[in-house]
Amino acid sequence: MKKVYIIDDEESIRSALDITIKKMRMQAVLFDNAEDAFLEYENQNDADLIITDLVLPGWDGMKLISKMKSIYNSPPIIVITSYGTIPKAVSAIKMGAFDFITKPFEIERIRTSIGNALKLRKIEGENKRLKAALEIFQTHPEILYRSKAMQNIIDTVNKISCAEVPVLISGETGTGKELLAKAIHNKSNRSSNPFIAVNCSVLSGSLLLSELFGHEKGAFTGAENARIGRFELADKGTLFFDEIGDMELDVQSKILRVLENGCFMRLGGERLIKVNVRVISATNRDLKRLVVEGIFREDLYHRLKVIEIKLPPLSEREEDSLLIAKEFIKEFSIKYDKKGLYLSREAEKAIKSYIFTGNIRELKNRIERAVLLTDKPLIERNFLFESDECDRGSIDSGYNESINEQNLRYAVKALKADFEIQRIRNALKICRGNRTETAKYLGLSRKGLREKMIKYNITWQK
Repeated sequence: MKKVYIIDDEESIRSALDITIKKMRMQAVLFDNAEDAFLEYENQNDADLIITDLVLPGWDGMKLISKMKSIYNSPPIIVITSYGTIPKAVSAIKMGAFDFITKPFEIERIRTSIGNALKLRKIEGENKRLKAALEIFQTHPEILYRSKAMQNIIDTVNKISCAEVPVLISGETGTGKELLAKAIHNKSNRSSNPFIAVNCSVLSGSLLLSELFGHEKGAFTGAENARIGRFELADKGTLFFDEIGDMELDVQSKILRVLENGCFMRLGGERLIKVNVRVISATNRDLKRLVVEGIFREDLYHRLKVIEIKLPPLSEREEDSLLIAKEFIKEFSIKYDKKGLYLSREAEKAIKSYIFTGNIRELKNRIERAVLLTDKPLIERNFLFESDECDRGSIDSGYNESINEQNLRYAVKALKADFEIQRIRNALKICRGNRTETAKYLGLSRKGLREKMIKYNITWQK
């Protein structure tokens, strides 16, 4: 509810304005002097509008305006004045008052002025927010947003980027954890040095150790040449551990030692290598729970989360979804040489209300498909969503209505299947199609691997 301060030493004026404000479904706070009103605002900062007389005991209206305008983002002020003080009222406008109304006034004149003042405040607030978002976008072009949730996160990024401390980014799959890690790196004093990423979910055991620390020639079968690992590549820069919750315990212990002393040896090596690396980690899993279950080392957990940033899902960033979608349209319009594309109103409504279980990644894929499929400048809703998805995804019901249990199970099952397919394909690639090695890498029997490849129609060609 909007709150309006009413300041007048005449009780009849205060009473008339109080009734008017309440009829407009707003709350009125009454004062008979300006100084009390100013002190109240200093303490509470809760007024959306101030209506004040010019001639008052103690502080007059001019002094109140001067005091209020020295406060950042102060509310608009409507001045009430008698005919004899109109020149003074004009001066008040020059000082920053929104409007002046002469006594005796008509209620409709007051209502109109109040409505216009509140509309102006809303527009000014939106402009300030957009300006702030533009400034952040210029600093962090990887991230596009309008929501308060993301503004708070970017404020944190600005505070901690230049600090030499580890950062843990948590959030659902597809929320942009790697993009945020890059933003932290780009804002830091290490921005001119490498940003090196490693996905802990697709590598395990000795493969991950070799990837991180490198190896010497002959360290193991197939090691025909020495290789530099990710830690060395990231020296004086940032090393990003994606999905660190999937890292195995024996690897975790070795990572902890490097974080403690900055030294390691390549696999098969004898020379101690020292590096200066900042570590940023990301996970879509609950690391606290993994610690309790004994799957993740508690000492490593506390080492990694000196600063923790929790990225909200796209469903909690309603203001951002359409903004991001339009940016993707620009990107894919250039990529596929399709100019002048725009969304229909139904498509915009669908994007704003649909619950993207795959978050920004899913939104991006849907936009790319729509740009490819459409032959007209107007992108209709059916290019973004199948008809049955309209029922599953809450397109028309909005965020306040929950997905039913059956639909939630459907979404989780689909995501798990996509993850498993990608994991098998990555393992086949790493093991160069060797089914026995792939099964061992995945912790499956050879028969179990074959059944999953048949189930998901996965084929492999070297």
